[in-house]
Formats: sequence, C-alpha cells, structure tokens
Amino acid sequence: MSHFYTFFIVAIIVATHLTTTLALPAMGVPAAPEIEDISGFLLFRHAPDNKFEFLLLEKADEPGDWSPPKGHIEKGENALEAAYRELR
Repeated sequence: MSHFYTFFIVAIIVATHLTTTLALPAMGVPAAPEIEDISGFLLFRHAPDNKFEFLLLEKADEPGDWSPPKGHIEKGENALEAAYRELR
C-alpha cells in the first residue's frame, strides 16, 4: 500500500519567537533580547513493520545534532513557506 510510504505533516510550529539573551554581566551591560521568528514541522510515516518513523535532519555544522526540519522565517515568508524551504 503506497500510503504507508508517504510522509505526513504532523504539526507545524508556527511563528515561534525564539529569544536569546546577550549580556555581559561582568561589564555591567544589561541583557538585550534578540527575537527571531522560527518555523518547523514533524514528519512521520507508518512503516510496513507497523512502527512509526520520524524524519530528523543532522545539522551540517554540528555533527551528531539531529532534529526535525526547522529554521528562521525570512522576510516575506510565512511559517509554512519557511518550513517547506527548510525541508528542501
């Protein structure tokens, strides 16, 4: 059955604000948040052996770091477009 070999979108993590804090407490510089919009999604399939398989990608610059496809939302994109671009 071909539908067992098709990956499905389970969830879209929509326009999440990722805040990172940049601070130099030793120099008395207060924290300044940087806010970034990110998008991602989880793909899975029901495999023929009756198990579920999930798609994880390894980061090129961080070997051994595996996660679902995700990334920053670029100017002019919506969350779904960003998620699709990250998968390509």
